Amino acid sequence: MLAAEETRRDVALGFGAFAAANLAVVGLLAMGVPATSILAAVVGVAAALVVVARPQRGIIILVAVLPYDGLLAIAPLPELVAGWKEGLVVLTVAAAVIAPGTVRAPTRRALPSWVAPVAALALLAVIDVVRRGQFEGLYGLKILLFFTLAAFALWRCPLGRHERDRLVGSLMVNGVVVACWGLVQQAIGPETLNAWGYEYNTAIRFSGSFLRSFSTFEEPFGYAYFLLVVLAVGIPVALADRRRPRNRLFLWLVPIVVMGMAASVVRGGLLGLAVVIAYLGFRAATPRRALLVAFPLALAAILLVPSSVSEAALSSSSTGERTSGWTAILPEVADRPFGAGLGSAGAAAEKVATLSDSTESTYQPDNQYVLLAYELGPIATWLQLLLVITAYGAARTAARATSGSDRALADGVAALTLAAGTVSLISTFFEIFPADALWWILIAIVATLGVPSTSDTDDAPRDDSSALRPTR
Repeated sequence: MLAAEETRRDVALGFGAFAAANLAVVGLLAMGVPATSILAAVVGVAAALVVVARPQRGIIILVAVLPYDGLLAIAPLPELVAGWKEGLVVLTVAAAVIAPGTVRAPTRRALPSWVAPVAALALLAVIDVVRRGQFEGLYGLKILLFFTLAAFALWRCPLGRHERDRLVGSLMVNGVVVACWGLVQQAIGPETLNAWGYEYNTAIRFSGSFLRSFSTFEEPFGYAYFLLVVLAVGIPVALADRRRPRNRLFLWLVPIVVMGMAASVVRGGLLGLAVVIAYLGFRAATPRRALLVAFPLALAAILLVPSSVSEAALSSSSTGERTSGWTAILPEVADRPFGAGLGSAGAAAEKVATLSDSTESTYQPDNQYVLLAYELGPIATWLQLLLVITAYGAARTAARATSGSDRALADGVAALTLAAGTVSLISTFFEIFPADALWWILIAIVATLGVPSTSDTDDAPRDDSSALRPTR
């Protein structure tokens, strides 16, 4: 009887809350508040309730929606919505801090080896910002380290087995979707895209006369590096269980994803893919005979790309310009061992210039290591190298100590880390959204493989203590 009364009370409260919400929406519409703003608020409140109940869902939502953030450039939504990803990360961290023990992992665990260089880099950056007291520094600090908050939330509240599977599945699906849309953009043409609201020299860019696809992203670089993440994670996971229909379908669609990447004319994406394929083929536990099939498929995809694209991607003129720029700033780096200040170059400087309507050009080194040396000095460059090395080592250790899809995921993250470190020689990979956010999330997931955790409703609580074990 008591249970029935509690059920009736819960139902009544639910209907009451629903009715109150509808009345609030009607009232806001009557007051002249735009329907899009109301819709954004409703979605935000619903997401907050879901994330507070289980912080892991915040990471799942973040990864699923990140590829479509660039659509806000043409969407009729209030400017406040543009900060949804930062808001979701902060909400997830707060929910992880106050989460009950039923969704948290044990707190007394050895920290990943990459935490030390991250902490040292953060300390160096904070000291620089406080010492200089410039707004550019704060924005540079955000770009450099903001998504480490997502890694912290994952360390405190790791994903369960099914949640990891859903995250990988969302990467596969979104990778195929955005790759297809990037190819469709070639047929749509720049004039129509501009009429939709995309701007020239930001989203709409050309390599010679060829339109560089950007799909649902703000520009081609974020698009190409997102597909790099998808391929690095998706290929080994799909090969680890080829009987699963989702995985087989993804493997058949890999050429489309590669063609979509090539249409962006971002050479860093193709370089990173070469590193990923080479690593998975010769170092990882991925079935090599199956992986060898990916080589002709990827080659066929690249051969189908128009010659104008391949010529632009392989052109040496831009490489010469970059290297001459790096050589030119070497004396400045030598004169300023602690750098010119965080946010004085790269994406942070460009964003600040845009916000202040400045017409002065900003220095874009197109090299992560040169950027850090210029902003914070050679020490920061060394810490970045240590971060890449330790993150790769942690992923390799996890791959050797796990099995099945978890081992494949760790192999993919190891390959992605090597690719990111290599691509950083010709690009500022770790400040290009959303690849930066996804990399922090993925290395944190790998760091929690085998940690006792509870999953969501379709994955009963289990003891994962045996998941992290040596494999023969």
